[in-house]
Amino acid sequence: PSHGSSPAKRHAATLRSGLRSMAGFDYARLPSARRAPFAAAAGKENALLQHRALTGKAGAEELHKPSQQSERLDYEAVVRRAERDQGDVAQAWTDYIDWARRLSPAEQTALIKRACNSLASDSRHNQDIRHLRLWVKLAERDDRG
Repeated sequence: PSHGSSPAKRHAATLRSGLRSMAGFDYARLPSARRAPFAAAAGKENALLQHRALTGKAGAEELHKPSQQSERLDYEAVVRRAERDQGDVAQAWTDYIDWARRLSPAEQTALIKRACNSLASDSRHNQDIRHLRLWVKLAERDDRG
C-alpha cells in the first residue's frame, strides 16, 4: 500500500488533472467541488458562501429544473469518466448521490440502485466503506417503501 498520500488527495489530484482536459466541462458548477476535496479546508460555511457568490442562489432549494438537468449531466459525465479512466468511481457516485438529495425519493432510489450495481460490478470496491454506505442507504429506502 502507498503511504505517500491519502485516497482523497489522490482522488483530488486525479480530478484536477483529468478535468482540465475535458473540453467545455465546468467542474466548479458541481456543488460537491466546493465541499470536498478542493474546499474541505475552507469549511462548510465558506463553501456555502462561495456557492452563493458564484451562483447568486441562497441554496439548493432555489435551483431551477434546467440547472438541475445540467448539473445531473455533469455528474453523469464525472461518473462515466471515473469508470472509463479507473478513477475514484466510489467518490464520483457518492458526490452524485449527495447532490441528488434535491430529487424526488423515487429518483434518488433509482440513482442509489445504479450506484450500488455499478460499484458491485468491480471488485476494487468490495472493501470500500463508501460502497457499503450506499447499500445501507438503499436498504433504508427499501424498508420505508
